[in-house]
Amino acid sequence: MFETLTAVAGMLAGAAPQIDMATVQKWARAEVASFHVDAVFDGWTGVSHQWGAAEGEVSDSLKVDFVWNLNQRKVVGDVKFSNGGSDVKGVRSSLKECPTPGMPSGYEHFTVNSAAQDFDGRIVLKGERAYGAVQVPLDCPSSMQMKSSPAKTVAATEYLAIPDPRMLGVGETGNPNVVVSKDRKTFVVKANGWTYAYTPILAK
Repeated sequence: MFETLTAVAGMLAGAAPQIDMATVQKWARAEVASFHVDAVFDGWTGVSHQWGAAEGEVSDSLKVDFVWNLNQRKVVGDVKFSNGGSDVKGVRSSLKECPTPGMPSGYEHFTVNSAAQDFDGRIVLKGERAYGAVQVPLDCPSSMQMKSSPAKTVAATEYLAIPDPRMLGVGETGNPNVVVSKDRKTFVVKANGWTYAYTPILAK
């Protein structure tokens, strides 16, 4: 307990004002938290495994739930997850001199197949990305002829770094890609085009 309170004191020393002491004290004494993570992907990304200039405006989502021992920094039990479906709202060519590709058929940005903690204390989401068949100018700029790029599924991995719930009371993480919500209940993390909303709930 002394080490935990000392760590929080160190956070407070370098933090901005408007500290929520009740939240700080709550998480300083905590041992175990249940985390719920809502993840949303929304942005332009490659939609052809053969022609890298083919980009789609893609949305995707997933949910992850796990129990986390704060002191040992380890998962308790299994990591549960559920996948949402992908949607491609538009396409473009990142090369101005090349024509716009066709809409891909059946593109799935990320489908999780397994989830477990790694040796760095992160949760590793292993899965796959399904590139749908799409018409692209494979030889552009030497040729503008559209050709069929066949469907292909490839391995894909994403990583969840676990934020320290004690930072909810401090309100500042020092990382522009990790923001504490105004109600001090959720971390909003941006990484690799994904936005992750981590909500820890005190379990012990």
